[in-house]
Amino acid sequence: MKQILTAAIASIAALAAQASTSTTDLKTLAETVIVEGDSAGTYVNVLGTGDAKPGNQWAWSKDVVFDGYVHLTYNAWFEPTFNGAASGENAWAGIHLTTPAIVHTIRYYARNDGSEYADRAIGCRFQGANAVDSNGEFQDPVTLYTIPVTDLDTLTNGWQEVTISDPALLAQAFTYLRVIGSYGGNFAEVEFYGQTWAEATSGTPSAAPQNLTISSVDADTDAVTLTWDAPTEPCRSAKVIRSTAPGGSTFDVTLATVSATTLTYTDSDAARIPGVTYYYRVAFANEDNVGPVSEAVSHRHVAEISFDSSTMTAVEYHHDYNTESETAGAANLFDGDTATKPDVVNASAGNDGVKVGVDFGEGNEYVITGFEVFPSREWSGTLQQWVVGRSDGIQLVGSNDASDWTNGAAISDVCDLYKENTWDDTQLSWSTFETMVTNAYRYVYLTKPARENLTDQRTNDFFGNVRELKLYGWNVAAAAAVLTEPKDAAAEWKGSYVDLTWTAVAAASTYRVERRTDDGAWEVVATGLTACACRDNPAHPTQATYAYRVGAVDNSGNIAYTIALVPTGEPAPHGIVIIIR
Repeated sequence: MKQILTAAIASIAALAAQASTSTTDLKTLAETVIVEGDSAGTYVNVLGTGDAKPGNQWAWSKDVVFDGYVHLTYNAWFEPTFNGAASGENAWAGIHLTTPAIVHTIRYYARNDGSEYADRAIGCRFQGANAVDSNGEFQDPVTLYTIPVTDLDTLTNGWQEVTISDPALLAQAFTYLRVIGSYGGNFAEVEFYGQTWAEATSGTPSAAPQNLTISSVDADTDAVTLTWDAPTEPCRSAKVIRSTAPGGSTFDVTLATVSATTLTYTDSDAARIPGVTYYYRVAFANEDNVGPVSEAVSHRHVAEISFDSSTMTAVEYHHDYNTESETAGAANLFDGDTATKPDVVNASAGNDGVKVGVDFGEGNEYVITGFEVFPSREWSGTLQQWVVGRSDGIQLVGSNDASDWTNGAAISDVCDLYKENTWDDTQLSWSTFETMVTNAYRYVYLTKPARENLTDQRTNDFFGNVRELKLYGWNVAAAAAVLTEPKDAAAEWKGSYVDLTWTAVAAASTYRVERRTDDGAWEVVATGLTACACRDNPAHPTQATYAYRVGAVDNSGNIAYTIALVPTGEPAPHGIVIIIR
């Protein structure tokens, strides 16, 4: 019964929406000119090929297409093959609307004088555009309908009517409309019907954008590019919304309002906090009337970790510098200068276990998701050439042991930077690597485990000369300070009750639980909760569909919500059921 009622309501709503959609003869919106010799009258300003005098209904001209009369006398139709062209291909007649409009219906009356020329309408196209060039030619025309060869038998039967059903076409407005010939295109009359763009976009869009996708993520800036499908109904714009919670929040950010025909947006906002997962949604809108939002897509922001000498310290262990020819110091590893060398990670025979890296400072731990290394070209006396073999076999390591930070765990695999024929510095380049773990560390450093002797053009010495190191990831404390939704939220029927549980988030001071019945509005079940659990006693557990969401609340009253949770299990009715036999 519930499904039947829902379908009936939807059907009634659709009929009401259809009835409220006005249809206008779009010629009434066309640009007009004063009829020559008649200051009280006007004439539709017809564009296109053919130069007949306005008002001359006997001309083989574009003007007769929109003059409001079906002329069936010889020479009284648009005959583009005789308008100064060898053939009628791409000859056209059109009108300029004074306000943009959507075309719902096209009516046309092809040549119908009992002749054999009705087939000249086959292949003719009805098009819309929003700009013309200096010669009046349509720019980027959109074809609304093409007369198929299957219409040949009906073209001599008078008026033909076509209803536009493609949602993409019904979502576009045009200021220029025309019929354009294939070979001939003999038309006595053409009419366009539709709705002004202002009328069509006066309400709230009913459909959410579909297929929202993260199409790309920039490797250097971590800029996120979103794409989505075109609207299937008239609307003016699309709003791109970002949140730190999958169910939205009271502090959602509208990143941009773009044209409804713009189906992509790139978020490169420098205010994003590394380590925070951002959720993106898009909604179509007509001015302040915003439609339903799309499903969310998410991306955890990662950024390059800038070396801050006021809080961070470059660290080294058993370093071996040639101070006579090179600048010494582990800080060179983060100075941004790829010419500074040798920022050495050295595991040669006489200097075992050299490590060079960074101490992020007490209370600061970072998750490292990737790193980049710029190698240092070195001389091989055996091969009598410059090679980068000494940069092979390096490894990124992390530690939280302040008493012995060199006793760390591998963050990356052993990485090779070897490149052939590196005869000069211009042939050296950055190498990018991903890490293996997500643990957070205060100390992160490069080292070079001992390996078997290297072959080919690689040096046999276990040096690991590196000029620069870039680290990517986030500060755990900074990410945790951002309010996000309660984690691991779940809802389950326990008889006629619903038990909800979740895991705490650091930035929350309290939690709230809300309930929705049969897709209605959200209602508060409990607020000010400090425990990560709640039991709800809905009024009619077996007679409605329930969904819940849990919100994390910070000290400023901001709320970050989970997605809607449908309780698992089966509900039981309240009270005791007595069966009388």
